[in-house]
Amino acid sequence: MSREKTLVKNTLIMAIGTFLPRIINLLTTPIITGATTGAQFGQLDLVTTTILSFIVPLCTLQLEQALFRFLVDAKSIKEQRYVITNGYAMIFTLMLLVGIICFFVPIDLFNGSYKFLVIGYIWIEIIATTSRFVLRAFSKYKEYSVLAALVVIVNFIVVAICLLWLKTGYIGVLIALTIADIVGFIYVLFVCNIFSYFNLKYFRLEYASRMLQYALPFIPNTVSWYINQLSDRWIISIFLGAGPNGIYALANKIPSIVNILYPAFNLAWTDSATRSVNDPDSAKYYNHMFKMLFCIVSAGTVLLLAASPIIFEILCRNKSLASAFDYTPTLIIATYFYCFSQFFGSIYVAVKSAKNMSITTTMAAVVNISINLFLIKIIGVQAAVISTLVANLFLAGYRFFDLNKNYYRLRINKRLTILTVIVITIISLLAWSNDPILWGLDVVLAIGYAYFISGDIFVGMIKSFLKKG
Repeated sequence: MSREKTLVKNTLIMAIGTFLPRIINLLTTPIITGATTGAQFGQLDLVTTTILSFIVPLCTLQLEQALFRFLVDAKSIKEQRYVITNGYAMIFTLMLLVGIICFFVPIDLFNGSYKFLVIGYIWIEIIATTSRFVLRAFSKYKEYSVLAALVVIVNFIVVAICLLWLKTGYIGVLIALTIADIVGFIYVLFVCNIFSYFNLKYFRLEYASRMLQYALPFIPNTVSWYINQLSDRWIISIFLGAGPNGIYALANKIPSIVNILYPAFNLAWTDSATRSVNDPDSAKYYNHMFKMLFCIVSAGTVLLLAASPIIFEILCRNKSLASAFDYTPTLIIATYFYCFSQFFGSIYVAVKSAKNMSITTTMAAVVNISINLFLIKIIGVQAAVISTLVANLFLAGYRFFDLNKNYYRLRINKRLTILTVIVITIISLLAWSNDPILWGLDVVLAIGYAYFISGDIFVGMIKSFLKKG
C-alpha cells in the first residue's frame, strides 16, 4: 500500500474516534451553559482545560511518549514487560506526589470534599492518557478510535443525567468526566490488559532512567504549547474575571470544529512523515501533502466560518454569553493557522529536531502573552483573540520559513493563497452580519469555494483508496 493510501486509511480510522467525540462534546455545550452561570462556565472551563492540557501532561513528565517509543522498539513480551513495568512504576509514583500537592492547592469552585473529586479526576486522566499511547504502540488503531468515542458518549450521558435530572450544577461536569475516563480505562483493560505486563521484578532503576531521559525533552514544548493555547483563559480570569472567561470559552467552541479531522490526520501524518524521512523522494512527498493540506483546511475553514452564526444560535442558550460570537470568526482563522503549525511540527519530529520545535513554540508563547498583557486592559477579551491569532500566524510562518531554510523546500501557490485570503475575509464579514439572508449567501459562497479548491482532491482520495493494490 502506498504512503498516501496508508495515510488516508489511518486518518479515516482515527477520524472515527475524533469526529464523533467533538460533535457530541458540542452537544453537551447547551446543557452546560443552560445549567451554569457565565462565571461558573468560565471557571469550569478554566479548571478542566488546565487539567487536561497542562497539569496532566506536565505531571506525567511526558512518560507516555517514552512508553510509546520504547514499546514500538520492543521485540518480545519480556521487553514489553520491562517497558510497562518501569513506565507505570514511575507514573504511579508521580500520581501520588500530584495528589499530595493538589490537596493543598486552592481551586475555585472545588474546595472542601470536592477537592478529592479533582484529585480523582487528575489520577484517572493520567492513567487514561498513558493507556491511549499504549494502544497506539500496539497498533490498535481501531480500538483507539472506539475508546475515544466511548468516553465522550458516556460523558454526554452522565452530564445529561447530572445536570438535567439530578440538578447537580457544575459539579456534575467533573463527575461525568471522571466516570467517562473510568469506563474508558476498563475498556482498555478489556482489549489490551496492560497490567498483565506489569511485574515489579522487571523494574530496573537504570531502565527507568533511560525512559525518563527520553521523555524529559518533550516537557518544554508541552509547557510552551499550553501557554500559547490556554494562557488567554488565565489572563482573562485574572484581569477581567470569570464572566468574560466564560464568554471566551464559548467563543472557542465553534473554532474547535476545525480540529474534527485534523488530530486524526496529524497522528497519521507524524507517523508517515517519520517513516518517509529517509526516502529519496521525501521532499516531493512533503510538498505534495502540504498542498493537499492547504486546500482541505482552507475549504473546511471557509465552510465553518459561513456556518458559524447558525451553529452559535443552536449552542448558546444563555443570553449573557451571546456576545461570544463577536470573537468566533477571528478564533476560527487562528485555528486555521494552528493546523499548519502542527503540520510543520510533524516534520520537525521526522527530522529529529525537537529543539527547533520547542524553540518555535516558546517564541509563539512569548508573543501571545506579550500581546495579551499589553492589550487586556485596553480592549478586554478582544486582546486574547488577537494574541491567539497573531501567535498562531507567527508559529506557522516561522516554522514554514525555518523548514525551507534548513530542511525542505516547501512550495506555496501565491495566487491561490491570495485568493484564499480574500475569500476568508469576505466570508468572515458576512458571518458577522445580523442578516439571515446574508448568512445564506455566505453558505453558498463557502460551498462553491470549498468545491473549487478541494473537490478534485476529495474525489481523487476516495478513488485511490477504493482501488485495489
